[in-house]
Amino acid sequence: MPKAPRTKLSQRRAAHLSAALLLASASASAACPNPTLPVLEHTGAVYLQSKPGYLVLCDGQTTREHPLQNRDASQSTSHINGHWHFSNRESFVVLISAINEVWELSYNPTSPDIPSGKIHDFQYREGAFIPGYLNPQRGRLTPPAPRQAQAELTEHGLWLDYASQRRFYHLDVRKLLPAPANPR
Repeated sequence: MPKAPRTKLSQRRAAHLSAALLLASASASAACPNPTLPVLEHTGAVYLQSKPGYLVLCDGQTTREHPLQNRDASQSTSHINGHWHFSNRESFVVLISAINEVWELSYNPTSPDIPSGKIHDFQYREGAFIPGYLNPQRGRLTPPAPRQAQAELTEHGLWLDYASQRRFYHLDVRKLLPAPANPR
């Protein structure tokens, strides 16, 4: 069955959104890593750095600065609560308790695009998508995220220690799951 063509309007919207996001967040990198910023994690080629209110990723050619705010920009913060390097997933994971989110930032150049906004049809890519490379894939935490990040890494996510219980954040599902009663 042939794929349905995208409408000119949806093509223009997707192209406009992608171009605007890339222009706003990407710039030529003069120094990677930036010597004035602390390095949180690195792979040798890609660096995760922070500055007040921003998360900075650079790979020697591209630098992206992501403001530490939730998806609709109604909440923001100046710092992060935890950061981890998942080498098996080729990504960095960041916990931002003030906005109750976990971000996964892939440094794999072939990572899949991230849907943003309303998506009409994933199969025919009708909607807005941004490149997956060096951009955050966000997950919401409910109940509120712990202020102190005590976490244990696993292949598919991380265990977070809340005050009264331990919960598992699954990176593929992008949800916080309760711990089983009898872990095996």
